[in-house]
Amino acid sequence: MLAVYLLLAAVAVWAFWKRQFVVFLLCYLAIVSQLFMLDGTTEHQRCSDVCILINLALIPFVQVQSGRLRITRTMPDGSQFSRSSVLGYSPRLDPFALYVFVFLLFYLGEFIATVTSNADSLSYAFKVVRISLMMMGYFAFRAIPFKAYERFFEIGLYITLLQGLLYLLQFVGIHILTGYDKEKVASEGFNFALNIPNLTYFYLFYVLKARKYGKWRYAIFLFLFVLVLLTFVRAILIALLVALLIFFIREGSRRTVITGLVMVVLMLPFVMGVFRTKSSVRSTTTVEDITQVATDIENIDLYSFNSGTLTFRIAMLAERIQYLSDYPQYAAFGVGAIHEDSPACANRFDFLLGTENLEKVGQRCQIDSGDIAWVPVVLRYGWVGTALHLLLFIMVFIVAWRARSTARIVVPIFILYFINTFDSVFFEAGFPLFFTSLMMAWVFRSKREDLPEKNENERERTI
Repeated sequence: MLAVYLLLAAVAVWAFWKRQFVVFLLCYLAIVSQLFMLDGTTEHQRCSDVCILINLALIPFVQVQSGRLRITRTMPDGSQFSRSSVLGYSPRLDPFALYVFVFLLFYLGEFIATVTSNADSLSYAFKVVRISLMMMGYFAFRAIPFKAYERFFEIGLYITLLQGLLYLLQFVGIHILTGYDKEKVASEGFNFALNIPNLTYFYLFYVLKARKYGKWRYAIFLFLFVLVLLTFVRAILIALLVALLIFFIREGSRRTVITGLVMVVLMLPFVMGVFRTKSSVRSTTTVEDITQVATDIENIDLYSFNSGTLTFRIAMLAERIQYLSDYPQYAAFGVGAIHEDSPACANRFDFLLGTENLEKVGQRCQIDSGDIAWVPVVLRYGWVGTALHLLLFIMVFIVAWRARSTARIVVPIFILYFINTFDSVFFEAGFPLFFTSLMMAWVFRSKREDLPEKNENERERTI
């Protein structure tokens, strides 16, 4: 299968060079999503590595293919000064580009510090930090015109709906999509599936905002919402309800707010049904999880050895924070880019709590976590690194909040993603970083082209 991915990578680079941006995005999505979730033989990380190769191969092309940004400034005497510059890799007047540069430099610094201090070997340290190179895709994505994004999203919706149908077939025993965990389903005692289509959350909001779908948008929304329900993940459902409320309030009109409130109220019985089903096979309910964390934070590590609960995730995070407190020399920048599978990790850490991993001696991870995204970030990169990663969400919220096009849906989407970081991976996986880069570039293009207030021939915008 590697040959297929490399062929798609070559097509992606060629398409970018020829300014066939929709083809480029589709190839990129196919690679990062394991051939649209149809390839169960290739690991996620291998797909991310191919995307990183694309990012590196595009370095000489981004400067050439990027459009020009016209900057208009008003001088103190009232006159206007205007000039244009090529986007390329320039961070001028682009907070996202500046952030990506800082993000990559931080990872480079962590890599150098890890190797020079002998905290881990060069090869293992590189395996950890290489995922940050996914963010380089931002510079290629921001060269893509807004109209190309709209066409890509139209095609992506059809792909997502088809994936949704394949997802539902899993409940009648037909498994075509990759990611269905039969062992986990058997252990839980009821049928569910976590492998919803990659862009489900995005299209939940996109179809509500894009007027071109008319009355069909509610039918599409309900179909996608059913897919989310069938994951039976309580954190995702809570995050989705919060994000939907913010989305409808953000839209402003009284009719929109009322419509949103009605939809949320109508969805609550189904959400509560999921909660009851999930709680019946767990030792604690969602309310008990939250209450335990809120009222007994000092002692949750005494009885939180089972993964999958909020108390376990918070206890695991608290144990890593306590490590930084016990070794203050690592508080600022963490222990470094130590790989989970390296001897340096096995010989150094012996945490009581960790994501289950039957292949390890203690049958639990010491650094990586599939239960909460912040455990590896806090331990590896300390408080400075944690603040930098948290800043990503804050910056996206602030910049996207002021968007005047469909791109404003990025706000509730990333609120959902942020809440979900306490129940899943994020910074250690390729697809979330790809999606983050893509959404930042989409917001940038919407602001650059000043949509929908100005037409295409009047793109003078100070960003």
